[in-house]
Order: sequence, then C-alpha cells, then structure tokens
Amino acid sequence: MFQFMLLTFALVPAAQAQEAFTFAVVGDTQGSGTYNTEVFPQLIEDIKTHEPAIFFCVGDLIGGTSSLSYNMRAWENWKTEAFALDATEILAVPGNHDFYGGSGTAAAWQSVFDWLPTENSPAGEEGMTYTYDYGNTRFVSITSNSPSGATAPNSTWLDETLADSGDFDNVFVFSHHPVSFSTESSNMGGTSGAFWQTLVEYDVDAFFSGHWHRYQPSQLGAGGATWETIIGTGGGSLFPPWRAYQQGRGFQLVHIDGDVVTAEFYGDDDDDGSYDDLLDSYVISFGKGVEVPTGLIARYRFDDGTAADDAPAPLGESIDGELLAGASLVKDSERGTVLALDGSEGGLEAGAINDYNLSINGDVTVSMFARTSRTPGDETWGDVLISYGTADYYSEDEETNYSYWLSILASGRLLAFWEYENGSNVTLTSSEAADVFDDAWHHFALSRNDDDGSVRFWVDGEQLGEAQSFGRAPTSGGRGMLYLGRDVAGSSGYGFEGRMDDVCVFNEELAAEQIVVLAAGGDCVFESEDTGTSDTSKPGETGEPDDGETGESGGEDSGSSPPSGGTPGGEKDDSGCGCVTSPGPLTWAWGMVLFGLVRRRRIVS
Repeated sequence: MFQFMLLTFALVPAAQAQEAFTFAVVGDTQGSGTYNTEVFPQLIEDIKTHEPAIFFCVGDLIGGTSSLSYNMRAWENWKTEAFALDATEILAVPGNHDFYGGSGTAAAWQSVFDWLPTENSPAGEEGMTYTYDYGNTRFVSITSNSPSGATAPNSTWLDETLADSGDFDNVFVFSHHPVSFSTESSNMGGTSGAFWQTLVEYDVDAFFSGHWHRYQPSQLGAGGATWETIIGTGGGSLFPPWRAYQQGRGFQLVHIDGDVVTAEFYGDDDDDGSYDDLLDSYVISFGKGVEVPTGLIARYRFDDGTAADDAPAPLGESIDGELLAGASLVKDSERGTVLALDGSEGGLEAGAINDYNLSINGDVTVSMFARTSRTPGDETWGDVLISYGTADYYSEDEETNYSYWLSILASGRLLAFWEYENGSNVTLTSSEAADVFDDAWHHFALSRNDDDGSVRFWVDGEQLGEAQSFGRAPTSGGRGMLYLGRDVAGSSGYGFEGRMDDVCVFNEELAAEQIVVLAAGGDCVFESEDTGTSDTSKPGETGEPDDGETGESGGEDSGSSPPSGGTPGGEKDDSGCGCVTSPGPLTWAWGMVLFGLVRRRRIVS
C-alpha cells in the first residue's frame, strides 16, 4: 500500500505540467435542414455553466439540403449559437449532412468557418483536417466526408501529424464517422484499418465521433488502449433498435489535469428540458506509465433476492441484471438463493449506459458455480454459461462483436468463443472433458491471457487439459451486453438448463491458485497482503501461440458458424494469492481523490 501511495504522490507534480482545463464535445446537432432549434441552444446554455475552454462538434452541424446558400445560412446561425459559449476556441469537423450541398460544399464550409485552422491542412481539406494546440494538449480534426460522400481519412497526413505530436501530454482526434460502427462506416477501415492503427501506434488518448446518434464509449483494442467515444446526438433524430439508455441527447465534458484525463456525459434524465444530469463518467487517462488496478468488475450473487451487480467500486459499475422469460431466482438447499434457468431463450441480461465496462478485449477471467439439469444437445456450441456481445443492429458489425463466451458441450468439454475485426471467429475447446452432468454443483472458469495468447479452462479448481493458443484477441464489442445462461438477444437454441450462482467477471487473468480459492467457495474480492496492486504471477508456461488452429477442436476461423449474429447458426462474414483485485481502504481513498470513483484504463507508456 505504501508503494502505491508513493506512486500517487508522484502524480501530483506531473499534473502541474499544464494548467487544468475542460473541453466539451457534441455531435449531430442537426434538425430539419438547419440545426435542431430546440435542443442545440439549450445544450449550449447548459455547456456554458461548465466554462469549457474548447468546444468541438464532430459533424452534422445541420440537417443539410441540396441548396448551398440555404446550408450556409444555417451554418451561420449555428455559429451564432455556438459562439454564445464564449469559449477560447470553437472547433468543428463536417459530417455527411453538412455535405448534402454536393460540389462546392468544401469551399462553402471554408467560407463560413473561416477561423478554423488551415496552416497545416492537406490541400482541399483546409478548415476540416487540421490541428489546434492548447497548452500541452493537441486537438486533431480529420474529415471523413467529401462532396462525393464518405471518404477514408487522410492516413498519410495523420501519420505525419501524430509522429510530430510526441511532446504533447495529451492528443485527441475528432472525426464524424465511428471506427467500430464498421458495417456502415466502412470508410474508417475498422480496427485493422490504417486510421485506427495509426491512433493506436501513437497512443492517442481518445477518438471522438458521431453519426450513430448513440452514446457509446469503449476501448476497441487491436493493439492499444485508445478510447473511441461515439458522442450520441446533440439534436439529431433517434432511431431503432431502441436501447433507451444510449439514445439520449447530451454532451461530453473532458477534464484535463496534466496527463490525467476524465470524461463525463450529461443529458436530460429527469425530462425537465435541461441537459444538466450526469449520466456517465469514466477515466480516459490517469497518467502516462501508471498501472491501472485490475480485478473484479462484475459479480452476481443473488443473495439479496435480486440480480444486482455488487462488484465494488471503482472497477465495479453496478451493471444490474434483468431476469428474462424462463429465468427466476429460487432457494437452493445447498447454495441459498440462485439463478434458475429453463433452457429457453430467456436468461439474464445485464445492460446500462456504462455496460461498456464489461467489454473486455484483453486479459479476462470468468468464474461461476453451475448445476446443469441436462446434457447439451450438440457438440458445436453447447449450452451457454456466460456471453458478452449483441446482434441487435448489424449482426456482423465490429461494435457488436462477442468479447467472451463460455459454454458446456455435450461431451463435457468447455468452449470459449469471441470475435475480432468484422465478426471473424475465434473458437477454442478444452482438450479434456469433465463429468459435470451428475446433477451436482460444479465450479467453472475460463481465463484468457492476451500477452501470450492462451486460454485455460477450469472445472472444480482443476485445469481442464492443456492451455489452448490463439492469435487474435477480440476487438471492439462496445455495444454488447452481458448474458447469463443464454446467447445474445435474437438467438435461440443454446440456453442453459439448470442453476447458476456466484458469477464473477475479472478484467485480468487470475492465477491458478486464485481459481482454486474461488472453486473452494472463496470471495471474488482478493485482499492484497502488501501494495494493493495486481500480482503479475501467472500459471505455468504455455508456449508460443501458433496464430491458427489450436486444441483438439476449434481455432481461429475454423469454419464453424457463430452462435448468433442475428441469424443463429448462420455464416460469418470474415471481411494465497498475494494478489490483487481490491486494494485496501487507504489506497482507494487516494484513488477517489484523484479519479472521482470512475473507471480507469491501463496506460501504454
């Protein structure tokens, strides 16, 4: 603990490298033709109370028409509203609606927004693709639209610009189209494309986008810890599929204090017409080179007769579960109140505005007790214990990827599954089977190590066969939700029949001795004996990942179909521990002061 406190003290001088300031981000302020004349002025009024130094709009300022003269008048009116903020700088990048005027739109934009930087813009993108420096923070705007439609960002310019940004404490990139919304925003290239890979290479703190009219932050992975925050809408229309907690109008505030960066999202939760309700908060960066505590991020014990998530803060975010048809809480003679599942399309679904907390694309461990009432009907996908993903819009979109999945096959083997890029599969099966169809309670666990590309399966505290190797970790998946006893919504045929208890999810790979403790009924919160930081000791050597087929059955792109994707069974489109997870009270007290009890990220130096 003392070592962690020293580390905290060390952060304080670093925070003085730049005077603290706040910037605001909003997107898609469009209405019918012009901006939304009811929402946008109120947003400006409410943002003004926070006194941001910088204001940035990530496109679709107006609804747009085919008339350039009309659009220019609408932009002028938008500008008048925005300048009421009296911020140091008003910045913007155009969206697809801003370009509805077709040929000549770029010149019209440059004429109206003539104060936007042009000195280092590529030819033809002046005032659209540019940098703006404020103290030791760099803002990078890069257009993803042209008069002829969506366009790929200028990757050559971006690479040169970010290569020249190494002396800045913080770097933020802004564009209109998201990366993770890969089916619709194909011009951004997904996480494997040049745009995202450049952000990752240069350790950009965060990328802000719009277009999707939903609020959705997440760390997409694919080699780094950069955040993508789809900012929602500042006036644009709302459309299905409905997920009410994501589809509120509002704005993002980002607070800079040295290289510590926190973010908040404000909306109108109480329907009083003002966007002054804090709906979500998270940490983008808490200091270069500082390790984030890892550990328990979700826990469902059912002991109080609810499906509440009671994982402790700050890693736990209270993503409570909802019992769907076929699921209930019952008294069990051995384990008290447990989750009972009838094998149907029901189960438990856990989602909230901050459910991106459960999208884990690196190290992960899932642990639970289960008592199955039947032998699964097949050896392909089996019966699902836990899954994280969704398929409620584009079934093979990167944002809907599965981050993890654990199921029991008819043979007693366990199956792990996830997706990367635009829905490419990784399926891994344990090399040994376990006798778990004896109408008794058993402990199940899955652990994934991203660094060495290995997965281990566990039953009753014993590793089930050899570690299985993989070459690609999951990417994106920030729109997913957590499910117990079933596949994601819209899929059927993989429901678990039986009972479940003490479900725990960790954003780290637990050591073998920790899983033994859990299998013996130990608490999912492991108390540290010394520093209050994560122990890096891991299970034994596993060998190098082979980047391909692994184990007795399954592997990357093994030819098997995913469990859902909107069409179940359909084809994929492959375009003592002494460790860790809950530091002592003094450690957390220092964390609270610095980070306001919001979630943190691992920083890549």
